[in-house]
Amino acid sequence: MLTPSMCTPIFFHRARSSIRNVARSVLMLLGVFSLCACENRGPSIESVRAAGELRVALVSVPHTYYLAPDGILGFDYDLLRKFCATLGVRLALTMVETRAQAQTLVRQRKVHLGAGLIAVRAHERPELRYGPSYSMIQAQVIYLSGNARPRNINDLVGATIETPAGGIGESELLRLAPTTGTVRWTTPADSSVERMLARVNAGVVDYAIVPSTDFTVLRLKYPRLDIGFDLGQLHATAWVLSGRSQVSIDRAIADFFSQNEKDGLRRALWDRYYGHYGQFDFVDARAFLRAYRERFPRLDHYFRDAARNVGIDWRLLAALSYQESHWDPDARSPTGVRGLMMLTEQTARHLDVSRLDPSQAVAGGARYLVDLRKRLPAAIGPDERVWFALAAYNIGLGHLEDARVLTEGRGANPNVWRDVRRYLPLLSNQAIAATSRYGAARGGETVHFVTNIRRYFDAIRQLERRPVSSGDHHGGPEIRILRVL
Repeated sequence: MLTPSMCTPIFFHRARSSIRNVARSVLMLLGVFSLCACENRGPSIESVRAAGELRVALVSVPHTYYLAPDGILGFDYDLLRKFCATLGVRLALTMVETRAQAQTLVRQRKVHLGAGLIAVRAHERPELRYGPSYSMIQAQVIYLSGNARPRNINDLVGATIETPAGGIGESELLRLAPTTGTVRWTTPADSSVERMLARVNAGVVDYAIVPSTDFTVLRLKYPRLDIGFDLGQLHATAWVLSGRSQVSIDRAIADFFSQNEKDGLRRALWDRYYGHYGQFDFVDARAFLRAYRERFPRLDHYFRDAARNVGIDWRLLAALSYQESHWDPDARSPTGVRGLMMLTEQTARHLDVSRLDPSQAVAGGARYLVDLRKRLPAAIGPDERVWFALAAYNIGLGHLEDARVLTEGRGANPNVWRDVRRYLPLLSNQAIAATSRYGAARGGETVHFVTNIRRYFDAIRQLERRPVSSGDHHGGPEIRILRVL
């Protein structure tokens, strides 16, 4: 899996000019600057603050933003919201489907910046500037399993290919064009990455060349698709600004990302939205989609009702149930747990529910999960508590506390799931278990349990996704949805 650079350089990428061109430009500018400076001056931090809002074109790619019961969430969305908080302004969003649309709006100065894992391409876009790099993406050639796998660019000759307009796939194809012979491709201006993948899945086109992060998230939805090969080089991603933006915006964004590296915000958000993707399991993905089609429709309302009653995301509750029982109301394990939520007999008695009644089982599981979340130490932050609660659902609060103690003893953060999950598997070590308050436990299984739920949660979110519209106001008064393109 691709992960962001741990040492993100804090700089703005600009197209280089020769000294001769610079000198010529200076002579020309000296004559006209006083007449047109006011017209050509781009936005500054001062003008953003005066307007009271930062206008952003946000690309609708997986995990940049999505609707949750308690508001909008997403990797770039969360970063933008934090940035606006540091400026003391409102975030005004224009939702777009493609990265090319975002860059066009920036170029036309209809927004202050574009975001959504946009690749840095300063040498190709001299009219744009880019903020600090905060992740890396790779163009990947996607094909339908069962067909011949393409292994290099020569295998693309004569094939039908789609790739996003102005994206890294097109960039790599253009760069490699002199060596490829007759590779041809189309760049549908109105086509999202997901629609391209759907056409490959349906056999309408042979290949789609898309960013690695997009395919990683959408792959569970299209398990018959696979990666042929990585095309070209890794690309840094960044927020994109107009070349006329004033240096104060450059500086504010650079300072924001520099602080993020110090306090770990970017790494924490990346782990939250992308950290649970590992080796793809084709068999598991097919089984999940089959259960989603055949079993889920009969159970959907139980998850929605129970989650609404306790104030959690119904899709998370559905993901937990799938991990526990594969949505089988009569499921039974050798250890004696039963039902959709795999409750123990003791827990069911405590909750006063029948494990084999779907409505009661789901309601009981929801209440139990919320109770575990409430009983966690106060030091665990709100964004982390859900993962710890899921771990406790599987292994118990006692063993989870042993893992937190072990994590802290190794110099890591006991209140961050990505740290605790590294040490949970050690609870099965007899020497370590002997010194733990609650003894041995299969901590590795718990890590696998939580990781699976996060993947199923993402899959359900994609399958049940409703686009954000200009009528949505889920982000609170500090967020404004301007329009959706």
